Amino acid sequence: MDERSSQDSAATHLDVAMLRELGIVYAFALDSNEPSVLHDVFTEDAVWRHGADDVRVGREVICRIPARLAAAYASTAHQITSQHVRLRTDGTALVHSLCVASHLTAQSSASGTIYEVMLRYRDECRRTAEGWRIVSRDLQTLWSRDYEVETAGGRRMPKTAGEHPTGSKEKHV
Repeated sequence: MDERSSQDSAATHLDVAMLRELGIVYAFALDSNEPSVLHDVFTEDAVWRHGADDVRVGREVICRIPARLAAAYASTAHQITSQHVRLRTDGTALVHSLCVASHLTAQSSASGTIYEVMLRYRDECRRTAEGWRIVSRDLQTLWSRDYEVETAGGRRMPKTAGEHPTGSKEKHV
């Protein structure tokens, strides 16, 4: 391998890592209600689509999503996985990711309901002077479910070493 191809390979790996990081930063911004962090994920003219009826145009509009989630749920957890990056020679990229998005509605300090959604993200990205940014994000819901959970506020702490906090007989390590 010559020096040029070695450098190209290193640059390609760096680009792929930076593009994957966009999804992780997006999830962090949603879950921590940090619109300023989300601001660095999208281009100024970005489009965010979840079906035909939920379309948001422009970075400032997209950056309102974390506050909307924070107002609707006690907490959220977006887990990004199975990312596939396709770099193009024109300074753009296509990124496919899966996301398990969990949304907790607290019913009391001890219990709540999780609304969980499996999403597929399709991101068109562009290299800008500031780095890689998402130009358009299309979200597709693959499935969803609701289930009851015990929240941290209602969890009792183990009384003895090795006791699982939920009371199960599993060994607590």
